[in-house]
Amino acid sequence: MEKRRYIYEPYKDYCKTYKQKKIYIDEENIKGHVSFIKIFEVHKPLFVGESGKNICLIDNGYSEIKYLPDNKFWRLCAMYDNQDRIIEWYFDINKINSIDIEGRPYCDDLYLDIVLMPDGKITILDENELKQAYDEGIITKYDYNFAHKIKEELINENIVSICYMENLCNKLFEYIEKIE
Repeated sequence: MEKRRYIYEPYKDYCKTYKQKKIYIDEENIKGHVSFIKIFEVHKPLFVGESGKNICLIDNGYSEIKYLPDNKFWRLCAMYDNQDRIIEWYFDINKINSIDIEGRPYCDDLYLDIVLMPDGKITILDENELKQAYDEGIITKYDYNFAHKIKEELINENIVSICYMENLCNKLFEYIEKIE
């Protein structure tokens, strides 16, 4: 089975106090569920990366915006530091984006991820997890190939690009700021 992820759930292992805003956007170019979390205090910071190149993603004063677009096969998590500077744009490649019977938006993650850094560097993550899931029969050959197809589409259609992400996130923030 794929990893089910709910976009309205904060990282409770890390976030102690936070404020969350949730919205569904139904505009011509943006359709989907959005979650914004402003983190006030953490239990502990979250660092990712290789030793010596660690990047802090969650800490006091940081924020994140998650976007689960309708009729697409990816989810975006944009992470910002305590001065509202982008840390990274993180894409989960999904088998499905949907809503459960309780009305909670979720995605079934197909393991393969893409990270876009503010300097334009693109990194593909977890290809080994995708391959292992296929080898162990957790996902099908179709799912395996589908994950790679979506990865290529995101890159080739310039969705994984600084210009596209800055424009998208600015629009998402405009909608979020309208919510009390």
